[in-house]
Amino acid sequence: MKLMRKDIRANERITTFFALESMQLRKSKNQHYFLSVDLYDKSGKIKGYLWDDPLAAVAILREKSFVKVRGVTKMINDSLRQLQHE
Repeated sequence: MKLMRKDIRANERITTFFALESMQLRKSKNQHYFLSVDLYDKSGKIKGYLWDDPLAAVAILREKSFVKVRGVTKMINDSLRQLQHE
């Protein structure tokens, strides 16, 4: 059974599927690339970050496609985020 966005809580390790709404390759303050993604399912949206090999991910990911997400959720500025993709 798919874990829905509405059921995800902070500080939870998750593995589930989302639709990829949009993505943006960005640089951190220390000039390392990371990928910022907006994910969604029929129950809501969640922001995500990919730190491991974001350049390779940009080459294969397509917006409006489905992606498998694995990582830990965190609350940042009162907003649930999917962080530390594995």
